[in-house]
Amino acid sequence: MAAHNQNGLPRRKFLDYFLGGGLATVLAAMLAPVGAYLWPARKRGGAQDVIDAGPTRDWPVATAKNFQVGGHPFSVIRVSESDFKAYSLACPHLGCIVQWDSPTRTFKCPCHAGVFSQDGKVVSGPPPGPLLAYEVMVVGDNVKVKVPPV
Repeated sequence: MAAHNQNGLPRRKFLDYFLGGGLATVLAAMLAPVGAYLWPARKRGGAQDVIDAGPTRDWPVATAKNFQVGGHPFSVIRVSESDFKAYSLACPHLGCIVQWDSPTRTFKCPCHAGVFSQDGKVVSGPPPGPLLAYEVMVVGDNVKVKVPPV
């Protein structure tokens, strides 16, 4: 005869439910990071803040200046005399902070050897997509960058 608890549920059925629930919880905890890796979140839209990145006269071509807004690092590079670009420094692969390499004019990720061009596009490595670009404006002699709100 099957053993029953006070509610009339057989012990074996109770253990099946208990172990099944535990297994489902463990699987969900293991699959969450896999999902974050395969489909990285990118915030889009909404109002943007404008950051003053400084005057153009003190900014040689092929150099970068790093900034941080609300814990989100980004870099502004001077591509040519009249062209500036701004990118998030978070690698789209796993979020490591990329570094600007002036001699090669590339961003390099120290975690998994990802390399990005000065246009933010993937050159090599495991990143699934380009660096997140920000809009850059030159107003008079000042460089301004539109960044997502904090």
